[in-house]
Amino acid sequence: MNFNKEVYCDNLITLDEEEYKEDIDVQSFQESFEVKVAEDMLHKLNKNSVIEPKSEEDTKVKELVNLFNSWKSEDFLYTQLLTRKILLQRDYELINELRTEYELDDGVINVLIHYTLEETKRLPRPYIIKVASSWVEGDITTTRLAVESLLRINKNKVRFTSVIKKASTDCQDLLCFLDDVTTNDSEMQSLLTIIKQHIESIMIDLKNGSSWEV
Repeated sequence: MNFNKEVYCDNLITLDEEEYKEDIDVQSFQESFEVKVAEDMLHKLNKNSVIEPKSEEDTKVKELVNLFNSWKSEDFLYTQLLTRKILLQRDYELINELRTEYELDDGVINVLIHYTLEETKRLPRPYIIKVASSWVEGDITTTRLAVESLLRINKNKVRFTSVIKKASTDCQDLLCFLDDVTTNDSEMQSLLTIIKQHIESIMIDLKNGSSWEV
């Protein structure tokens, strides 16, 4: 895998503003520049900002497609493991199943592995098979289509988070307004109490919104 360091630095995908944390302990792979490039680029892929303009997005998609296509899936999974340093028999069996039963290329499998680890922090077979089945049914069978699908998911998360934050702020403002309302009418007071309870309930749902499926 031949990466030009300057080109790489110019074309990193940034999808939010968290600092990079080098969590992966894979001593035999970290000695190579390719693995450092892969870790950085995959970290950037998980970030939550929309890529603009379209021409730049296309260039970065191509970079990611080349990255995912350059790894054999067993080696790629090895670099992504956080809690263990070896591949288990079930890992090999899962990768082989994705290749044979779902007829997915290693590039697509690598995107799937990356997506699953980011979403679940583990590698649960039922989850992977569910996503793989969904991709095959949706004709997402090339690395490029898989990468583009991941980017769409990230963009939807950005929009979703923005809507949730605004709705939560609006509810908080309304609660503050209602707290300032005074009345001697017992029925009106009861109504205000009920309204505030409903708003507080909505705010709880909004707070839990990060766990909803986008």
